[in-house]
Amino acid sequence: MTTPITDAQRRTIFDLCRKLDFDDRARHDLQRETCGKASLKQFTKADAARLIDELVRLSGIKPERPRIRPRKLPDNVDTGDPVYCSFPGAGGINEHGMGSCPLIEIKGNRPAQPGDQR
Repeated sequence: MTTPITDAQRRTIFDLCRKLDFDDRARHDLQRETCGKASLKQFTKADAARLIDELVRLSGIKPERPRIRPRKLPDNVDTGDPVYCSFPGAGGINEHGMGSCPLIEIKGNRPAQPGDQR
């Protein structure tokens, strides 16, 4: 099953058409030319993405880079143990054969801060 156009895609299409001074007729013509469908009611998400790409190309507007959201660590990741470097000359080798200088110690979803309790 194909996913229908989203409200956000619909708003983006109308916004870009306004910036290009496209009336409904011009928009319908471009939709038909780009995706073979004159009505947005028939559009899938993929159709809308193609049309938006074409409108961005015609407008010369640089698309905004998507914000990168920090990902939550999976539940199986233990965030309480320090991470050790494993190259020679990094402060000696511990009993596990790893370098003994902690590179980063994670507490929760952030690096450990001075004064954090372990």
